[in-house]
Amino acid sequence: MPLYFLLRFFISLGYITFLRKTTFAELDNRLVSIFKASYQKICLTKVVEIKESMHISVPMVIGYFKPLILFPVGMVNRLEVEEVEAIIMHELAHVKRNDFIINVLLTLVEVLYYYHPAIWWISANIRSERENSCDDIAIYNTNNINYAKALVKIEEMRQTITPSLAM
Repeated sequence: MPLYFLLRFFISLGYITFLRKTTFAELDNRLVSIFKASYQKICLTKVVEIKESMHISVPMVIGYFKPLILFPVGMVNRLEVEEVEAIIMHELAHVKRNDFIINVLLTLVEVLYYYHPAIWWISANIRSERENSCDDIAIYNTNNINYAKALVKIEEMRQTITPSLAM
């Protein structure tokens, strides 16, 4: 059983490498300008890139030493400027809080203690609280209504991309 979790961990790292190599370099000028403004507002010291990928359905951050924010292709065109700013602010909060390295450490603990239900419960709570903290940072630096609208729109887009089988 621990081999399964270890294999899952290495497959996830391979997928992150795949995502980094298959991203698009050309970005919408609107996205780049919003990103630069958000980057300055949150006062980051790390160099962060932002790109689009056709292999994801929600925005995400990958990498610790060279953080990369990925947006699904075309999502920026379907959101308002304020909504894009709120989502970028959330993703930059993950970078500022070093959530990628925390996620790797948390996954390693899950691999080592796969058999203990308390580890899975604690892990789920830590992941949830990390997201809540980044939500708080995004709301603090942007308008909370725009952030809520952006989350709803992203979920609606995700639902249309992967329709659920209701039978």
